[in-house]
Amino acid sequence: MKITNFLMLLTTLMIGLTSCGGSKKAATTAEPSAISGIEQQVTGIDGDASLVEKTADVKVPEKAKISTFTDANGTIQKITKVSTTAAGEKTSNYFFVDNNLVFSRHTEKNGLKEKGKTIFTEKKYFFGDNKLLSAMMKETKVSTKDLANADMKIAKSKFKEFVPTINVLRDEMGIIKKLKQTVK
Repeated sequence: MKITNFLMLLTTLMIGLTSCGGSKKAATTAEPSAISGIEQQVTGIDGDASLVEKTADVKVPEKAKISTFTDANGTIQKITKVSTTAAGEKTSNYFFVDNNLVFSRHTEKNGLKEKGKTIFTEKKYFFGDNKLLSAMMKETKVSTKDLANADMKIAKSKFKEFVPTINVLRDEMGIIKKLKQTVK
């Protein structure tokens, strides 16, 4: 009798676990107009010379410079983190509209060469209504002999949609919270 109850419980648990993880799709299919609207907002924030910058230099666990950019009311519009490790350089930019994360971009130059090539990666995340709308990525491998032309080769590569982790918004917000505490 106890074994039967145990098996029923185990079966129910297994069905529950497999159904919860059903879809691995983290981003919804966003309207192109929503994405272009977010890109316009980001361009506006990036070009706003009136934003006030505060910075902090961090040395542990990695050497980094963290900057927050606020408007005249003190509302954060952008956070930037530029870090350097033995493996390479990474830049993360977070953009906000009405105190909501709308866009993040992560660029990385991996100094650990793969078959004589340096790897440049860029990921873009678009957010709206407290959910991920779209995730795009491009990866460019540049020969170490041709690093002088890396910018041109990176500009030519195309972004492709990809499926990030389901919790990307939660993860980004956790990082942003720590960055805000660092720069005061």
